[in-house]
Amino acid sequence: MKRLLLPTLISCFTLLVNAQTGSIPDYDTFWTELQSSKVKALNEKESYQGSPYLFEIEGKACILKGDSPVIDGLTMRYNAYKDQVEFEKNKQYFIVPKEDVFSSIQLGDKNIELKVYQQSSKKKRGYFVPKAKGRINLYARYKVILNEPEEPGAFKDAKPAAFHAKPPIAYIDFGDGVLLKIDSKKELLKRLPDHTKELSTFLKQNKTKFRKVDEVTELIKFYNTL
Repeated sequence: MKRLLLPTLISCFTLLVNAQTGSIPDYDTFWTELQSSKVKALNEKESYQGSPYLFEIEGKACILKGDSPVIDGLTMRYNAYKDQVEFEKNKQYFIVPKEDVFSSIQLGDKNIELKVYQQSSKKKRGYFVPKAKGRINLYARYKVILNEPEEPGAFKDAKPAAFHAKPPIAYIDFGDGVLLKIDSKKELLKRLPDHTKELSTFLKQNKTKFRKVDEVTELIKFYNTL
């Protein structure tokens, strides 16, 4: 788990609303929205190894963007197992609602955006980390899975349940606001027919693997320069 320890009075929690809203919610609205989510404290006994949390931040005081300190003793984290952003106040955890007003959340050096994505035949909403923006945008989706405990056997010891972070997956927004997972050169070139020759050359020269987010990021950055 990655922890970022921050100084006492810095803006470790910044709410960025989408362009349609055009303003930062005031503190009363912010707190009412979060309190109304009726989130139970997530204080399960830790009978597992590893952690479902990524990008966790601890700070003595945090402020809303452009305001004075308003939230003290706050810890924020991204639960990649349940795909939710959580924060702690007064020893209780709350979940940030998946609503447009909270569509972009800054966790240390990571900006997490709430996006619509395609999964099989369904459209869902989830959190993504932007990796490249331009004519088309690339995002990384993080996932933590929980491996079930294993009973002891004749030649093996028992294993507790364990959280395991999977490699991030690349998703692309081709301009309609719905993120798609692209798995192959053929699928990418079909969706970007305007620069097939240049992209094919780049893919061949760099031996781009679509399962590696960093390599797909370089590909999309290249495309955005054409």
